[in-house]
Amino acid sequence: MADNIPNEVMMEILGRLPVKTLLRARCVCKSWCSLISSDNFVTFWFNRITHLNNINNTHLLLIKHYNKREEKEHFSLYLDDESITEYDLNLEDRPYAYIYPYLTILGSCNGLVCLIDDMLSLTDLLYLWNPTIRKFVVLPEPRITFRSHGAYDRALGFGVDSATNDYKVVRIAYVSGGPEVDIYSVQEGGWRNISVSGPIPNIKCEASNVYLNGAIHWVSGGYSRLFIVSFNLGTEVFSEMELPSSLRYIRQSRRLSVAVFHDSLCVFHTDSWEGKSSIWLMKQYGVVESWTNLFSLDFGRGGSVKVIGLKRNGEVLFTNNEEIISVDIKSPKLKYLGIHGEDVASSVNTYTESLVLIDKPMPVLDENNSSEC
Repeated sequence: MADNIPNEVMMEILGRLPVKTLLRARCVCKSWCSLISSDNFVTFWFNRITHLNNINNTHLLLIKHYNKREEKEHFSLYLDDESITEYDLNLEDRPYAYIYPYLTILGSCNGLVCLIDDMLSLTDLLYLWNPTIRKFVVLPEPRITFRSHGAYDRALGFGVDSATNDYKVVRIAYVSGGPEVDIYSVQEGGWRNISVSGPIPNIKCEASNVYLNGAIHWVSGGYSRLFIVSFNLGTEVFSEMELPSSLRYIRQSRRLSVAVFHDSLCVFHTDSWEGKSSIWLMKQYGVVESWTNLFSLDFGRGGSVKVIGLKRNGEVLFTNNEEIISVDIKSPKLKYLGIHGEDVASSVNTYTESLVLIDKPMPVLDENNSSEC
């Protein structure tokens, strides 16, 4: 009977189901499995859930934190509400780390999370992980590694080419022969080297990255001047944008990190020695004059703080090297959230449930990892 129903109607029906039901529905028949796994349905379902989340003001935060007392790393989803309520989705079944049980979030885009296990710095073990459907892809080893080129610096970023709906990881390796840029494409299933016209910017290996307007952004530069570098995932071209004048000549780029707030580019500045933090927002993308100081906080010298994120209501999330705290920039009033974590191992990313990777087979890593059917 289902075979007689047009795909457009089936998409409308199935598109109203939650994720867990959809995963079971794939096992009903081949036609349902094919439809639910199709790119059209994945995009349709994501657009619908995003629209509903905006109407209901239901947004999620993916928070990674390391509990020193437990000596354990946690990935947790929280509702971006007044009290940061924990969301009912188990993330303990995350990708398996070959070497160390610690993973860094490289980026989050449309429900897909890029993780990296880079503690040894010999190579980059990368995963693309969809927590919603509990699936992940292990990326193949990049072309340039410690074994092939010896010690070198590198920078990475993650996002999606909106024109082709292709998720990509960008890797810049600074080797003796000059910088090399490689891109991993989910659709292509492998790495490819690209030729870049013009000079390739020097991005520090610890630099944060953020995806916005079809491009990945980092803070770049040296002692003479700092600026923002963007890499367009469609045109595969680098561009530069100026930082606020007060941030251009900070001696250490690691004091700056990039983020997105209400679809606008942000820069976090943290001076742990002075105990100061500030947040700047670019109201009009690409317009230097539109940089605005949203927030400044002074804990005094020795007050170790680090800004790690923003809630949709404008409250700032930061760590004091022991736990994650929220501060209302209007009061300012501190809220202790009961989420313990060291600043070097804590991060906050926005998250939306999605079905991306639903058509990908699970890698066989251990007996606990299996697909849903």
